[in-house]
Amino acid sequence: MENNDISRITDSATTTTTETVPATIMARVGQLPGKIRTIEAPESGCTVGTLLTQAGLNATGHEIRVDNQLATLNTPVRNNQTVLLIRPVKGN
Repeated sequence: MENNDISRITDSATTTTTETVPATIMARVGQLPGKIRTIEAPESGCTVGTLLTQAGLNATGHEIRVDNQLATLNTPVRNNQTVLLIRPVKGN
């Protein structure tokens, strides 16, 4: 009987618990002219809009670009991409 008790103690001592950590991405976000900074955000459902909100930026009156491609607030963002707000150039 004592051996079983020792066995139980050994089993419980070697048991480990795991915690699920949500995957995150790193993206550069900024406004031109202005500063560009790196932001960490959850990978799941990450969009231009969520990154801009997290960065405290407003896209009104700006063109949105992700890695130099036109984008919208709903465009998904992947790890290491760059999201920029660019003021449109006014012509004659």
